[in-house]
Amino acid sequence: MSLTMGVGDNFKSMDVRLAFEPEVFFWVMSPELEKLHEVTGKLVTTYDDAIFKTQELVHLDSVVRGVENRIQNLPRTWQEHVGTQLKPEKKELYQTVHKHEFVGFLNKFKAVVTEAKESNMAVLFYGD
Repeated sequence: MSLTMGVGDNFKSMDVRLAFEPEVFFWVMSPELEKLHEVTGKLVTTYDDAIFKTQELVHLDSVVRGVENRIQNLPRTWQEHVGTQLKPEKKELYQTVHKHEFVGFLNKFKAVVTEAKESNMAVLFYGD
C-alpha cells in the first residue's frame, strides 16, 4: 500500500480518506512537500508518518496552491521522474501523469484538509 491521508486525533482514530495512488502523484507533489518540510520540520514521505494539527493545516493549503500553480501550464500528460534504477544498469525512471487525473486527486486532497478544518481534527499521513 502507498502513502495514505486521513483525518483524526491520532493514528488509532484515523479515518483514511485518500491514498496516493498511483504513487506517481506523490512525486508530482514532492517539490511542495519538501518546502513543507523546510517550513514545518515535518516530513511527508511514502514510508513515514506525519500529523498536521488544526493550526498547521494552513501549511497544507500552501502545498495545494503551490502544486496548482506549478502544474497549470503543463500539458495534458507529462513524464514525471520517480527515481533512479541502479541495477542491472543505471537509468532514470519516469511515469506518465494524466493532468485531469492528478487534478481530481488534488481536489480530493483539498477536501480532506477542508474536512479536518471543519471538524477540528488533524490531517494524518501514514507511510507504509
